[in-house]
Amino acid sequence: MTDNIDSQSNQATLPSGGYTLLTGGLRRNILTWMLTVALVPLLVMSYQGYHCARHAIVQGEEASLTAILASRNAWLTSWLAERTADIDRLADTAAATACCTSTDPSHTAPCPHLKQVKNRNMAYDMIGIYDRTWQPLAATGPASQPASHEFTPDFMHRLETASGTLISPPHIHPDGQLGVHLGTVIKSADGKATGYVVANLNLSRAFEPILSNRSGLGKTGKVYLVSPDGRYASTAATTTARRLRPGQLPAGMLTQGTASVLEYRNSQGNAVLGVAAVIPDLGWMIVAEKHQAEAFAWLKILQRRALLTGLATLAAVLLLSLRTAKALSYPFRALAEVSRLVAAGQQSQRVGRLPGREAKEVARAFNQMLDQIAESQAKLVHAASLAAVGQLTSSIVHEMRNPLSSIKLNLSALRKTVDADPLHAELGDIALRQAGRLERMLQELLAYGKPLEIHPEAVSLKRLLAEALELVAPAAKARNTTFSLDWHGLEQASCSLDKEQMLRALNNLLLNAVQASPQNGQVTISLKRRPARPGYLEISIRDEGTGIPRDLSSRLFEPFVSTREDGTGLGLANVKKIVEYHKGQIACANHPEGGASFTLRLPYTS
Repeated sequence: MTDNIDSQSNQATLPSGGYTLLTGGLRRNILTWMLTVALVPLLVMSYQGYHCARHAIVQGEEASLTAILASRNAWLTSWLAERTADIDRLADTAAATACCTSTDPSHTAPCPHLKQVKNRNMAYDMIGIYDRTWQPLAATGPASQPASHEFTPDFMHRLETASGTLISPPHIHPDGQLGVHLGTVIKSADGKATGYVVANLNLSRAFEPILSNRSGLGKTGKVYLVSPDGRYASTAATTTARRLRPGQLPAGMLTQGTASVLEYRNSQGNAVLGVAAVIPDLGWMIVAEKHQAEAFAWLKILQRRALLTGLATLAAVLLLSLRTAKALSYPFRALAEVSRLVAAGQQSQRVGRLPGREAKEVARAFNQMLDQIAESQAKLVHAASLAAVGQLTSSIVHEMRNPLSSIKLNLSALRKTVDADPLHAELGDIALRQAGRLERMLQELLAYGKPLEIHPEAVSLKRLLAEALELVAPAAKARNTTFSLDWHGLEQASCSLDKEQMLRALNNLLLNAVQASPQNGQVTISLKRRPARPGYLEISIRDEGTGIPRDLSSRLFEPFVSTREDGTGLGLANVKKIVEYHKGQIACANHPEGGASFTLRLPYTS
């Protein structure tokens, strides 16, 4: 058995490129899971990044558009306040009062004060002074037209009852221009209403600078005005107040404005971001909007970069997954290939070098398992052979025992008849000894070929050795052999053994040691426990003989191998059989100081 897979002489290998993409359950599962584990978080992070970036852009555009809207609305409010102040000052002038109280037939002539105010701002189309019956008294333009053509009855009625400056709702002129009426009451010194000052303002002309101002709006942004009934006006270039399509602006935007930025499609059908606010005094809405394509331009770039990053990550994960799948599946394929070859009869095949520490450990364990299986198979074959030999031996011994007994009896009788003849007496003794040897050989052969039945029990080693020494005491006494025991603190040790079988084995080893030692020799018995082999106890028996011949050392425990001329060659084979039935081991070696040493390694209990 070997522990190193690299030392195997017959190793099965697979081609280095021997795998197919996405074939095999393990590779497919590894690839699927690695892609899932890598791409799902990437997709989630990409979605979250896109969502957060879009939200940040919308918030930024909301802040920008709201600021633009606030600045434009503040300008409009300030502008209307200035025009209101102009009309209020005109109503307080003595000239306006004089116009209302004069009986001069030329009262409709232009008033210098009115011209000064009109020339001050290009938004004034006309400024006029009217009496209580709405007859024109003075004007910056033609005032001969009836008052009902200039102002709506609602506006005139509201102005008659107004306590301050009144602004009419914006209206659309026939030429598409956006206008508004601004009026106030002229009062006499005693506080009575004597007439009205009314101005026609062209909002399209007045608001054109702020509606055309594109600062902060980028390339696609714009600001425009929207009436509650859905008309809108933007710049002087589009002076006609066109009507919005139904649903063009989100619900409520025309009447309430927006609390935050909204996403919708404008009159050209473009997706935009927009905010709206009510213009004080006018009732119209001022709207600021910007194309989403421009607002989200960086988001598109981010999407493209995220897509490229995702594709690069996918390629890297795919490559890594394939390499990992190959690396992980290759050892299994190698094991499967070796298993197939071994099953096909190539018992010597072993797994070759595999990459990775874990794979090497698995390959080493797999090769050890194959070695143990091969060893177990050899033992099974050997056991089967022994069983067959045992059956044959039993038959032979049974058939030979009776004739051999008859031969011994006849030789004994013949020996007595030639007792007086020294030569024939010696021949008779030799024949009897050989017959006895043959009888012992048959008995040992029968013991070797017959399976053992082990009945283990806790046996004291001290008592077991004492009984074994008693059995060999006559042979030791005949050769004047002494025994030395080295317990090494194991006097109370015991093992789970079949006492009778182990006694046979020890008796055989001790008898061999006595016979191998010279006259007046010594046999040393020692017990030890080695840290390198925990759970085992060693019993060593050393003689002082000539040692084991080198050519027999590797075959000493085989049947019919003996170092003595009168040996049967089955004693040590039976000893090995008994020891292995106890799940132990036996080894022999020549001792450095002389003699041979036989060591039994037995499972140790206490």
